[in-house]
Amino acid sequence: MEIIFYKENGDETILEISEDFYKWLALSDFSKIQKSTGIEIKTEVEEINIEAVRLENGIREKYISFFQTTILENTYPLILKLEEKSKTNLLKASSNQNSMENIVYKIKKSYEAISYLSKKENIYMEYL
Repeated sequence: MEIIFYKENGDETILEISEDFYKWLALSDFSKIQKSTGIEIKTEVEEINIEAVRLENGIREKYISFFQTTILENTYPLILKLEEKSKTNLLKASSNQNSMENIVYKIKKSYEAISYLSKKENIYMEYL
C-alpha cells in the first residue's frame, strides 16, 4: 500500500504504508477530509490519469493537522509503554493494535506524511 505525492510535472514521491495503516486511515477522519477525483497530469513523456486529492484551499493543512494530531495522541501512550517495558523487556512488542510496535509505526508514518504534505511542490496526493 502506498500514498503517492505528485509535483506539477508528474514527479512523484512514494510513501510505503502497511495494509493495517491503510485500513486505519480509511476508517479514520483522514478519509473524510476530501474525496479523490480524476486528475490528468501531463509529464514530459505522457499524460497520466490518477484518482487523487488536490492539495489546495486548506486541504493540505487539514491533512497535516490530522497527522500531527495522530502523533500527539500516540506519543504519550508510547512513552508510557516505553517506561513500562524498560523495566522488563523494552523491545518485546505484541501484534496487538495498541502495541508499542504499532504505535511507533503510526507516529513514524504520520511524521513522514506530514513532511511530504508540507512540501508545497507536492500538489496532488493519491492513496492506493
